[in-house]
Amino acid sequence: MAQNPLSITSAIEPDHPLFLYPPLDSSKNEIRLLRLLQPSPIRPATAGDLPKCEMFTVCLDGIDNITFSAVSYVWGNPMCTKEIIVNSRHMLIAQNLYSFLVHAQRKLDLVLWIDALCINQEDLAEKTIQIQKLKAIFDRASNVLAWLGPCEDSGCQSSCHKNGHSGLRWLNAFGEEVRKSKSESGISSLTRRLEEELKSGTIPLDAVTEIWENTIWTRAWCVQELARLKVNVFMGPHLARTARLWTNLHLAYRFLYYDGRLKAMSDLFPSADGRVFFAADTFFPIFAGTNLKANDGSPTTALLEWLWMSRQYLQATDPRDRVFAILSLTKDVDDLGVIPDYSQSCERVYMDVARALYRKDATVLFHAIIGPKNIALPSFVPDWTSELPQRSIRGSHRRRFGENFLAGGPSIPQAIVNAAGTQLQVSGIVVDSVSFVADCEPEPEGVNNGVVAYEKHLAWALACAKRLAMVEVVYAEYFHKLGLRSIYGTAGEVEFALAHAVTAFSYQRDAGANSAADQSRRKEVDDILAGYRFWKTPTLDLISPEEADKFWASSKVTFLQSLAVVSGRRPFITSRGYIGLGPGNLEAGDLVCILLGFEVPVVLRRLDGDRFTIMNEAYVYGIMQGEFLKGDDVPSFRSFTLE
Repeated sequence: MAQNPLSITSAIEPDHPLFLYPPLDSSKNEIRLLRLLQPSPIRPATAGDLPKCEMFTVCLDGIDNITFSAVSYVWGNPMCTKEIIVNSRHMLIAQNLYSFLVHAQRKLDLVLWIDALCINQEDLAEKTIQIQKLKAIFDRASNVLAWLGPCEDSGCQSSCHKNGHSGLRWLNAFGEEVRKSKSESGISSLTRRLEEELKSGTIPLDAVTEIWENTIWTRAWCVQELARLKVNVFMGPHLARTARLWTNLHLAYRFLYYDGRLKAMSDLFPSADGRVFFAADTFFPIFAGTNLKANDGSPTTALLEWLWMSRQYLQATDPRDRVFAILSLTKDVDDLGVIPDYSQSCERVYMDVARALYRKDATVLFHAIIGPKNIALPSFVPDWTSELPQRSIRGSHRRRFGENFLAGGPSIPQAIVNAAGTQLQVSGIVVDSVSFVADCEPEPEGVNNGVVAYEKHLAWALACAKRLAMVEVVYAEYFHKLGLRSIYGTAGEVEFALAHAVTAFSYQRDAGANSAADQSRRKEVDDILAGYRFWKTPTLDLISPEEADKFWASSKVTFLQSLAVVSGRRPFITSRGYIGLGPGNLEAGDLVCILLGFEVPVVLRRLDGDRFTIMNEAYVYGIMQGEFLKGDDVPSFRSFTLE
């Protein structure tokens, strides 16, 4: 639930009878419903007329004889309010909800369930109980009304109404054509026609963008509300009675953007936020029901996976709702025992959720260490409010090659949280301590979403390569000064390690492996090395984009394209001479450790004794496939207490 927009303010005159909530009887499983009253037919409605509603209480168990609709909408700015009348009393509601009631009362005689009105937002005990009933309420509703909102500029209502109508109409027609064009020739024909329509301007791109970019798709509560089969969409005065809208939105996204059949999305929608389209690819299939439920109607996605998606794509005014809003969509919520409780602080909610998740899956730890913490939490507890500023070393390798690193061996990782949720016990080995840390080169804004200027991307590649070249020099001087033999052997092997560390790439050279996958991996290794040598060449400091352009399609660019994982991370050397890539806040003296069963090494910082803070994941060349655990002098595993 979002911040309460219903508080009574000085906007209401003191002599108005204010709306008061009668208490609900939880033993009778009671909820409130709202009957939206249509304007009087005796006289025409005027702009000053307030929407009027009747609120009544029903028992959810005996509601089968009542037809009602549940409303999904974005709460919006709680400071922008409008007045309505409920049971002959006045109350203030948020502007967006007010707009819905104004449009809906002109068309429909409705009984509604609206969270902001049917739950007393000032009563935390009631709110906690009612939130636990949301799944049952939406399951009992005859349909869900999704309100996309009116045009924000009151002076362009006609344009908004036209956009809403033309956008919905085009999406529906487009979806039907794609479904009919099953053959490759049919798709090709449709592509050619769309290209012509784009040139002639007959595709209502503004209207489609207005629907695509609506904030309703990325609000946490709206996702669980829209993931239903019975959804009707309001946009302005237009009601789209279609169960295929989500599928059509997803088809349009895939056809216009993801599959690359037409122009780049940045050309089609220059003002669009790229995250909207990635969210579309994730959530529109869920809204359509294709990625949500098994044949028996039960959810198929675990809470941890939902939290990961929520962290990347969803927004919530109350950070606790990043958890509470998606519980009804998860398959393991009953086993985990997580229930909404607004009497608990956000810190306590996140710690309790982490403790429940660790009982089933110790890899929750990797969710905790990626990204900064906006909330004061133990280092092993994920902060679901923080954005993901960098690509995961663990996840990048999996996406790239369809396999996991095996630094911690094949064992199933184990982690135990204490009863207070303040400490985590894990088993691991100290590999080495960090002795030298290089500066990291800040990534130009936009590299990861593909909108950065070409010249900036080239300059960043050059700067990253120079940093690595510096590490290479430091490494050679370090071992020469100490008279030690590098664990990597030759200078060429050190260069090999550096090129791999900065791209978090793992490949063990094996001349006898000749499968197609091995040959492809070996070619990528060669390309990375060639690219590293090319980009670190001092004479390239003054290279122009035009001169570098000819290399863009060559093997030299493989190194550049693999640099995304270096963003926010720093190359390092350990005391024994391991080369790796660690977090941006890495310091000399930090410990590089392998945790039993965990895929990648981690960096720990000692607090005192056996108490540590976990900093982040790390890449260390030469131990990513479990090599460190196969030696003759492997130290014994020990217990670490993380706080």
